Amino acid sequence: MKAGLIGIVFFVWVSMLFGVWVTWKFVAPLQLPNPVLGGVAKVWLGVGLAALWLWIWRKIANTYFWQTIKKKQDTVQACA
Repeated sequence: MKAGLIGIVFFVWVSMLFGVWVTWKFVAPLQLPNPVLGGVAKVWLGVGLAALWLWIWRKIANTYFWQTIKKKQDTVQACA
């Protein structure tokens, strides 16, 4: 059980570092002819990356939660 939590925390930190690298390498230097349009594009790319990160994290956490609940139910039923 603790290995699963360690895996989730490790994934979160690695993906955050990767997201910062992607933002620094690709989003920040983005230049469009219109500065306002470039700023809007940067914001939307940043929001999109953050939303994707949160969605993936939610899926992993939900999967871990329901697997833990299922294991606990199986344990309780086996003892009964």
